[in-house]
Amino acid sequence: MGTCNSFLRYCGLFFIVFLMTQTGGTTDIPPYEDHSLMYLHPLSPVQMPEFLRRGYDIIETMADGSMKIVATFAERDQLIADYGAKVEIDNMEESYRQGLDPNVRNGGYNSYLDLGPLLWMATLNSDIIRVDTIGYTLENRPMYGIKISDNADIDEDEPEVAFVAMIHAREPIGLEIVLYLMDYLLQNYETDPEVAAMVDGTEIWLIPCINPDGYEYNRMTNPEGGGMWRKNRRDNLDGTFGVDLNRNWGWGWGFNDFGSSPNGASEVYRGTGPFSEPEIQVMRDFIDDHDFRFIVNYHAYGDYYYKPFLYDHERIAPDNNYWYSHMADSLINLNGYPTFEGPGPNSNNGMAVDWQYGEQFTKPKAMSWGAEVGYNFWLNGVDIEPYCALHLPSNLYFIRETMRVETRPTFSLATSFTYYDLDTLVSGCAEDFDHIATFHNEYGTIPLEVEIDYIDQSTTPGWFTTEVTSTTIAPGASHDIILNFSPSAMGGSLANNNSHGFLRLIVAHQGALTVADTLYYRIGLALIMDDPDGDFVSSECDVCPYDADDDLDGDGYCADVDNCPGWANPDQEDTDGDLRGDSCDNCITVINPDQEDMDEDNVGDACDFMCGDANGDEAINVGDAVHLINHIFKGGDAPWAFDQGDANCDDGINVGDAVYLINHVFKGGPAPCEVCP
Repeated sequence: MGTCNSFLRYCGLFFIVFLMTQTGGTTDIPPYEDHSLMYLHPLSPVQMPEFLRRGYDIIETMADGSMKIVATFAERDQLIADYGAKVEIDNMEESYRQGLDPNVRNGGYNSYLDLGPLLWMATLNSDIIRVDTIGYTLENRPMYGIKISDNADIDEDEPEVAFVAMIHAREPIGLEIVLYLMDYLLQNYETDPEVAAMVDGTEIWLIPCINPDGYEYNRMTNPEGGGMWRKNRRDNLDGTFGVDLNRNWGWGWGFNDFGSSPNGASEVYRGTGPFSEPEIQVMRDFIDDHDFRFIVNYHAYGDYYYKPFLYDHERIAPDNNYWYSHMADSLINLNGYPTFEGPGPNSNNGMAVDWQYGEQFTKPKAMSWGAEVGYNFWLNGVDIEPYCALHLPSNLYFIRETMRVETRPTFSLATSFTYYDLDTLVSGCAEDFDHIATFHNEYGTIPLEVEIDYIDQSTTPGWFTTEVTSTTIAPGASHDIILNFSPSAMGGSLANNNSHGFLRLIVAHQGALTVADTLYYRIGLALIMDDPDGDFVSSECDVCPYDADDDLDGDGYCADVDNCPGWANPDQEDTDGDLRGDSCDNCITVINPDQEDMDEDNVGDACDFMCGDANGDEAINVGDAVHLINHIFKGGDAPWAFDQGDANCDDGINVGDAVYLINHVFKGGPAPCEVCP
């Protein structure tokens, strides 16, 4: 079948002609900074947020939390000084070049300049291929789209699939895999019935290089290969260059600063806004103009697949339980690649796979995949073709699945809200309120059967509710859903200052297009609080607003007015009125403000006695009479409690009490407890 470079045999003088007509680029090469591979030990929870906000290029996170980071030399020094990072590869560019062929331009990889003549010659030798310029880059370079189909020049009503590569300029293995697939289909169409069926029954689109400007910059600065420039070549007008094109898509763009960065110097700089970059505008418009059932995005490296959603791992792709799981089982059997929700421990927002799948109002849903290929950004030259061959079976599988999926699940519902609208912000101890969400059936002829349910995932159930509904939305009609928010369910306090659940829609198209789909909208409630003491209770409903430690038991009473500061006593009950709350009073029914407990049995002396037990030995005997006589006539110790000495209950301690006890002990007279209250 030939190698990844097989079409170069056609180029000859056409390559020179192409170079003479090529537009874009610049003769002045901006300064380039080499890169190091760094190892960083696990960071503490205190260190991690600030580290992530700096926007370092984290390429791998190990199970223990340690990381590998691609860093410029300036970043390398900063990582060492601030975090104690260690250098694993001092100069990645030089390290990669050692595995590439120094006698071949670009180390053996096709360059962007190779693409034009290569694709032109392919169209001269086959009538099942068409090459379009789908748009232009920031530096005015053409972006090529390759269509392979039996009637390549006609837009037929056939299922479509796309394979795209090199959104990052340092990952050329994706370009090679895409060209390898093109080569295979062209060479085997006439002889292989299965290939003929694929080409005749689908429209296959190949986008070999989304980022020509960045790839050309790598070629100019590192002509032997190994260049580590990742972004496009946007001048950010602050001394930095480049936008990460895989953080510039509109689905979840800028969701947080942990998966993308607002800093132009960062390798994951997301740009000034969603779709700010012409390359991603071109890809958005191209995909909007088509009906792709599957889109496969090639990257390097890691040897795995990933799928939506990546901007928020709490949001689950509706098709996860069937399509993605089913296909993941097949893919791992084809090339050994496992499938993950997304790379790394953090959300990566503004990514292609999320928009390709999630955006379903300007286009139909595409089952998007990301593939991280190989063990390095620039695989050794001898491994280029083996990795291309490794991915051929899985790419053919994607084409077969495209043919098989006659009607994909789709919901075709427009809503009056976005994901962000359902993250509701309330102030302090807000009263209960409603939020109306409107769903509009965008189909002009097909009614939609809709089931509406909700899932409350908070630790305080009831913070939001909605009516479980089954209804049919007529073509072009709308249906309102009332969401009931109850901040009061949080009691004025909210762990982590937010809570969330999901609004679940199950949609079925009626008629011949009957399919089912499930969509989850995340619903969040967050309290915006004036919380000076940091106890997650708003000052407007916090009885101790300025000292988080002043309400020690959390019952809403500051310690200086809490009659039981160590135990929750929200009603401040105090049965005996001794200013000791019942929750921590060792003698609830008798006044005992000092909580005396001489026998240390956790029962206050005021209610811990036997009537007549003058000496406190927990028995009624002659010793009690002796104790009283010694107290009365010789000034000995008084009974521990008055009622212990007042055996005859005459409201005094005197000789009559001793006589009463002697009569009880020796003559069987009444016990003190029979007359004492």
